[in-house]
Amino acid sequence: REPSEKYNAYWHVTEEALLKVQTTVMKSGSRFLLVMIPDKIQIDTHYWQLWKQKYNLTDAEINMMAPNRRLKEIAALNKIEFLDPTPEFKKYHEQGAKLYWKLDHHLRSEGNRAIADALAD
Repeated sequence: REPSEKYNAYWHVTEEALLKVQTTVMKSGSRFLLVMIPDKIQIDTHYWQLWKQKYNLTDAEINMMAPNRRLKEIAALNKIEFLDPTPEFKKYHEQGAKLYWKLDHHLRSEGNRAIADALAD
């Protein structure tokens, strides 16, 4: 479905914050690279199934890649370098890596390794 006004307002705030960061980084003479860290529900299908059951959701109701696409659009529009390591995260997960902590969405050491590999590539 089409994003709500509230949803778009949140993204506008995000874009403003990224532009402020970009300005600060550029003033320091550095390069700004925006790295999208995928959410656990985008990577772990079992975890996503639990969320669908808990909140009575369907796959059709949620566009799992919408945040990635929106950040990529914002980055392109504002000439911000952008990296989306979601494919690397999926590869690591399929190989059995434990990328996220069980009780929250913070990265474990293997998740940090996936980010490092994406940055190195």
